[in-house]
Amino acid sequence: MNGERDIWCAVEAYMLKPPSGVDARLAQLEVPSYACILETIQAMGDAGACVTSIEARLTSNGAPGGLFVSPERKQRISSVTRQLREFTFNTREVAPRESADIESFLSALSDTASLQKFGFGLVDDGFFVNVGRVIASRARPRLRNVYVATASLHLSTLAAALEQLPESMDCIGLRNIRLLSGSWEHALDLLAQKAPRVCLLRNPSGAECEELSEQELDDIFGREDRNNSTDAETYIRRDPSSKKYNPFRYRRDLAEIARQIQAEAAAQLAEEEE
Repeated sequence: MNGERDIWCAVEAYMLKPPSGVDARLAQLEVPSYACILETIQAMGDAGACVTSIEARLTSNGAPGGLFVSPERKQRISSVTRQLREFTFNTREVAPRESADIESFLSALSDTASLQKFGFGLVDDGFFVNVGRVIASRARPRLRNVYVATASLHLSTLAAALEQLPESMDCIGLRNIRLLSGSWEHALDLLAQKAPRVCLLRNPSGAECEELSEQELDDIFGREDRNNSTDAETYIRRDPSSKKYNPFRYRRDLAEIARQIQAEAAAQLAEEEE
């Protein structure tokens, strides 16, 4: 047993801790300000320290401006993040008025060529934060692990973000992504150019997904069990043991072949009747 760890587990329940954002809202307290996050990071920079990993988890909306990073503050915290390898940001919800602040926060803290892992997670549907624009803001030669949950982006933004990443990726995870323009067929082609060793693509929406039936979506993005990859994920990974086709294009080609067969059969039947 780890004695030190056991002691902390025993006293944790009696420690005086600040309430979470959810608890504060239930108690009808003031909206929390997350400016303390930036102040802490800035203080570390002023002390000459640097970090290799940052994980921020927020439970509710904060006061406006709390996460906004001014150019002056960005310069001061850059000394802290110059060796940052992992950056993860998770929040339960994002109000429209907060999206610019959060994008500013993400851009400032991830503005380093040393970043190797980037994660963004939003629990509730919002689609307000342009995470693609954050990733596309600079070259990221070492960023081989990206996970984004609940966001919206244009196909052009996705292309710009992928352009900044290495030629090959370890992992690309996308969950609840809404495509605002372009097509998922082309999005899969762009993602497949990176041929990630691990790919997770769940619950996409927008573009063709709005026109397909549940069965058609399941044929492309569904899986028989949690251990199997979907057709879309297999294509993106460029799995050598499977067929290398874009499932959207393959489905369209099959439909075209079926139409041609029907047309030929109808023409042959008409000739026989004559």
